Amino acid sequence: MSIEPTTLYRRLLDDGASPRLAWSSSDGEALELSGRVLANWTAKIANLLVEEADAEPGTRVLLDVPVHWRSLVWALGAWVAGATVVTDVAGADVDDDAPHHVDVVVTTRPEAWSGRADLVVAVTLPSFALRWTGAPLGEAIDGSADVAAQPDALGPVAPGELDAVALRFGGVEVTFAELAAGDGAGPEDSLGGVLLRAARALGGDGVVPLRG
Repeated sequence: MSIEPTTLYRRLLDDGASPRLAWSSSDGEALELSGRVLANWTAKIANLLVEEADAEPGTRVLLDVPVHWRSLVWALGAWVAGATVVTDVAGADVDDDAPHHVDVVVTTRPEAWSGRADLVVAVTLPSFALRWTGAPLGEAIDGSADVAAQPDALGPVAPGELDAVALRFGGVEVTFAELAAGDGAGPEDSLGGVLLRAARALGGDGVVPLRG
């Protein structure tokens, strides 16, 4: 089954209340997310990226977060908006002229990126947190409260380009065509590898396990 991002979004929406993702963490946190909940998070994040960063094909979104259900929905939202997800934090550069320039940084440590990116999004990891509870946000936006304020329904997004890069991690670039076809490779234990496997699994049936 194709998992082209907007196709996957619609599939998750159609799954309704059926559980699709089972998240568990090393500190004992566990929850299940239904298809509709995943789709709503995906739509809200895509809407925010379009509104705040004019996200479109060519926009690069750096995920400076650990493996988590929140990192997965941020990847899904970025892909639906047509953006490239980057997980190699060490090689990322916010300089517009840099070869690995990133436009948006989604991070658990916004203070480290203050003033260094066009848009910094602060993500808190506790699953039931309704807002950022860390240090003052400064110019960063709240990846919980500001996302929750977005509409549940997906707004206008730029048409995706199958030959554009969907995911960059571990020196590997996976295009949207490869993402949909199930092709591509890379370090399986890295955030990028986990996101790739989880997204592909969501294109099938049943509950997808995710552990961080």
